[in-house]
Amino acid sequence: MDLDERLGAIREEASQTEGLVPYLAVNGLWLCLVKTANLLPRVAGEHEQTASLLRRFTRSEAVTVIENAGVRQLVDLDPPLETVRSDEGEGLVPLQAQKHLARIRERRSTDPKAALAALFEVLQTIRDKREHAFKTPKGARDTAILGAATSILKTIVAIALTKVPRHATARDDQHRSRERS
Repeated sequence: MDLDERLGAIREEASQTEGLVPYLAVNGLWLCLVKTANLLPRVAGEHEQTASLLRRFTRSEAVTVIENAGVRQLVDLDPPLETVRSDEGEGLVPLQAQKHLARIRERRSTDPKAALAALFEVLQTIRDKREHAFKTPKGARDTAILGAATSILKTIVAIALTKVPRHATARDDQHRSRERS
């Protein structure tokens, strides 16, 4: 599958999240983001690979993400993220969440790329909690959090799909071709 086909497949997967409940949409969009990041030259594991993709966003693109209504919803959530346990087994990291949310608030105007990096950490936590069964498709708070994350991820994925350089994947394809020989 060539690069255009891969990007087209990811776009199709992203479009299939339309109309899904946030509980399902978040996971589908997260996978689209990771798949897009994996089209770049390999730098590390999933987290760093995806963070590397987001670092390619321009300041203007970072502003577009940070101005998404979902960001305001997460930043203004009451009680704040990581302060309400949804299950006895759920581990909370309120200080880390507070740090990332404060960075988003403080930097969204002056350094939107730093705010985007902090937002990525918040989204990763939300996605991980959903993946490890600490979010439900029906709870009002979970639906609000996942709905906000869905809105943000739609914006991020749309921009991320424009960040894959043609020469990077061509090099990777050649490398894979040599490995198969």
